Amino acid sequence: MFKYAHPGTVPNRYRIFGDSVPEQGVKRSGFKIMKFTCLGGFVGLALVLMAGHESASARTFGYGNAYGKTIHVDSTFDGYQTLVNRDLTGGQPAYDYSVHIIKTGEDTGQRHRAFVGGRWKSIYGDGDHTMQWSSGNGAPNTWAMWVNQPELWQGQEDGHPGQWFSNNYLEPEVIGAPGVWLMYSQVEIDPGQPIDLPGQVAWSGGGADRIMLATSGDCKNWTRKEDRGVVINISSPTNTALHHEEMIYAPWDPQGKPYWMYVFVNVNNTPTGHWRIRSSDYTTFDFNAKEATAGIAQLGNQIGYLRPGGTGVPTLYSRITFTTVGSRTVPAIQYSSDALNWSAPEVSILEGSSDNANNKNCYFLGMASLNGTGEIEYIGNNQWRALIGATTCNSPVAPDIFNSEIGSGLVTITIPTAEGYAKTWEFTQDAEGWGGPHSITSLGYVSGGYLGGTISGSDPYCFSPDNLGAAISSNKKVRIRMKNSTSATDGQIFFSTVASPGIDAIKQKSFTMIANDPNFTTYTIDMSTVSAWTGTLRMMRLDPGSASSGSFRVDYIHVGQ
Repeated sequence: MFKYAHPGTVPNRYRIFGDSVPEQGVKRSGFKIMKFTCLGGFVGLALVLMAGHESASARTFGYGNAYGKTIHVDSTFDGYQTLVNRDLTGGQPAYDYSVHIIKTGEDTGQRHRAFVGGRWKSIYGDGDHTMQWSSGNGAPNTWAMWVNQPELWQGQEDGHPGQWFSNNYLEPEVIGAPGVWLMYSQVEIDPGQPIDLPGQVAWSGGGADRIMLATSGDCKNWTRKEDRGVVINISSPTNTALHHEEMIYAPWDPQGKPYWMYVFVNVNNTPTGHWRIRSSDYTTFDFNAKEATAGIAQLGNQIGYLRPGGTGVPTLYSRITFTTVGSRTVPAIQYSSDALNWSAPEVSILEGSSDNANNKNCYFLGMASLNGTGEIEYIGNNQWRALIGATTCNSPVAPDIFNSEIGSGLVTITIPTAEGYAKTWEFTQDAEGWGGPHSITSLGYVSGGYLGGTISGSDPYCFSPDNLGAAISSNKKVRIRMKNSTSATDGQIFFSTVASPGIDAIKQKSFTMIANDPNFTTYTIDMSTVSAWTGTLRMMRLDPGSASSGSFRVDYIHVGQ
């Protein structure tokens, strides 16, 4: 089993080997009945279930905020072994983990495929491989392997010993690209073994894993690319390990580079973090073009995106991962507006396993996207739906990982539109016209989707654009989500209207803030007590406190009811 971990991430996997005998897959029966649970307080979200998921007995409703958007989730979990239920391989204990799910829909309209890593023991060898499981509707306990063998044999099992691709491989990521299916995997290269450059071997102090590509015309029969891994120009190739890749296909990429790889990098066994590499060629990703990311939580999960109406540039990027709630590790979704900077996973907590024996927790998850592109299925009414898969076990390391199975569930994500708001600023791409700073330096867009600046003197403030044209007589609330990194406890909103174009003391409202706030906090300012708040809004002014030093970030500003 694979070996990499990094600080702040659940320790990862360890290999096991055994004697070679013919594969004997043994299934165990039984559906784990779970009690009804409810976390969170959202009421009124329409429930959408795929066929077969009506039997799921655990459900979580929740809501959160990310990048100026309120996000509602409704999730179910069917059971800890409802996608893959495999006890033995070749008469030895099997394990199943690192699940990647795609929706192809080619014959039934609801066809799903799950690519799952795990142990496969046969007459050819024993170790980590990728297997493909399929279901006509994605329902629990309806999944089966399309063929009783791995998608690829290890190189040492099919006549290629002593090569960079000879050993364990898994962490599958599958994309349906134009005219071809792509399967990316992490292949293990141990100390002293050949890497994908002629005459060079992995350094003695650790491994030099690579990302391997296989292609297919039918998503079943694969051809391995054997000349090299897909990442090139690695500055220290013998002591750099690439692992836990996550892939999406982004046809809107402004530079014509639709193949996006997120990969974790270790150099000299030291973790350097997750990096994104974009490419116009699915066979080649230039290490020198890597971009830093922030906030990606845990290893071995799946990135996707939510497109408004199912078209155009994504509203948000999504990533299923896992987090701890009480004594359990459960699925969660984190979000990004720019695909580089990510929210905390606690924005959307999902239902997880309620088994109390060997499969209590959820790790290494997948969330179905259309043909593996990363696009989460849009079902109308500002809702997206996806099947999820989770590795279930009590911990992600030996010996608990040897009990791992794959459970399934369903999540529906709703992002309400801005209807009901007279005016909104989300700051997802730029400062949206805010400027004219006083005692604020570097006012402008901040990466991650914020308006921000540094306080440089007394009485700091900044202005919205002019001629807003927003009707405010029946829209009496201003909501500001911001992070106040100053000692101030008082903020103010000033405004002008078409009828009264000057900004003055009678057109303002103070509000109380949290000083030196480590978090983003939403402040709701009731303007109904300000008599001048009527007619048509022309301009606003934000005073982010009375402190003369510090900084601030604004996630969004909403004017509405």
